[in-house]
Amino acid sequence: MASTSTSKKFSLISSYHNLTALWSMLKAKNLSPQKLAAFTAFVLSVVMALGCLFIGATMKQTLIALGLTFIVAYFLYLYTLQNFIYRKIKLIYKFIYQTKASKREDFFNKNILPSKPSRK
Repeated sequence: MASTSTSKKFSLISSYHNLTALWSMLKAKNLSPQKLAAFTAFVLSVVMALGCLFIGATMKQTLIALGLTFIVAYFLYLYTLQNFIYRKIKLIYKFIYQTKASKREDFFNKNILPSKPSRK
C-alpha cells in the first residue's frame, strides 16, 4: 500500500518537473532552431497520434505514425528555419557592406572636405 502511494507521488512530481522544464524551455529568450523544430514537431506528432487513435487505428499504427510524423516534421522545420535564418543574416551583412565607407572615403570626409563653420 505504501509503495503505490510513494510511486504515485513520485509520478506526480516527475510529471510536474517535466512540465516546468517544458515551460522554462518555452520562456527562454533564445531558442535554438533545433529546439524550436523539435518542439513544433512534437506538438504536430502528438496531434497526429491523437487523430490516429480517434479514427480507430491500433496502438502499433499510432506509434509508427507518431515516430514518422516527428522525424519528417523535425527535419522539415529545421531545414526551413535554418534557411530562413541564413537568408536574414545574409541580408544584414549585405546591408552593412553597402553602408560601410571605405578608408579612402573616410579620409576624404575628415581631412579634405571643409568643415562647417559653427554659428554663434
